Amino acid sequence: MSPHDRQRRLRELLMDMNNDAASYEKQADARNEHAYLVSENVLSLSYESELKRRNYKVDLSSSESAKRSHAMRELSAIYREYRE
Repeated sequence: MSPHDRQRRLRELLMDMNNDAASYEKQADARNEHAYLVSENVLSLSYESELKRRNYKVDLSSSESAKRSHAMRELSAIYREYRE
């Protein structure tokens, strides 16, 4: 991810974090991704993890709270794995 893309993504995440209309899961995911991107040693996600991340991001917009909660937990695990 280029520095420009990273800064753009960080701005998008800040908007999601502060969006009162967004679900709790979407706000929590934005906080987790933001923490991942601002860490000093940001590792690129593997191809498999990136595919999972994209699918779970879609699930965050689901009307089913169980689906959103599951997606949030899985995304948190992905970000933790690549932050450590």
